[in-house]
Amino acid sequence: MTRKTDGRVREAKGSVQEAIGKLIGDVLVEQRGASESKAGARDSAAAANTNSDPARAPEPGPAADDVGRKDGAD
Repeated sequence: MTRKTDGRVREAKGSVQEAIGKLIGDVLVEQRGASESKAGARDSAAAANTNSDPARAPEPGPAADDVGRKDGAD
């Protein structure tokens, strides 16, 4: 899975955990779920921003022909 998908899964898991906490009346479970949901949303948003912004893409490495050459000659 991609980081964006992992974030969405984590967000959904947190939402379910939060709802279960509310149903059973356990504030700690509810808080953990809310925390997990927010973390998943952040992960998903960060992955979306990284993947869609070409300015943030890593620079391509050296050409395969130039690897190992010290003088840069052809």
